Amino acid sequence: MITSKVYEPTEADINIASFQSLLSGMEANITAVALAKTPLDDARKNRLNFFYTEQTGLIDIVLGVKNYIKASLKNDHPQRKHILALNFSRVNL
Repeated sequence: MITSKVYEPTEADINIASFQSLLSGMEANITAVALAKTPLDDARKNRLNFFYTEQTGLIDIVLGVKNYIKASLKNDHPQRKHILALNFSRVNL
């Protein structure tokens, strides 16, 4: 423990020992956040790839299917209107 003759408060919550304890807790929390954030970032990257990878991502596949439906089904087909009403769009990354 560091002791100082210059800084000797009488309040327990603002002495050097309590600040060192606070620092230890903050360091532990920073480490916990860093450990929890890595899997979250990986999951977000995987989700982004799943939806938006060019040609094999879900959005491109769905838009291709919609184009196929639009070209192959007649205008009076009962399912055509419902399928084409579903909106999917690419995001700008």
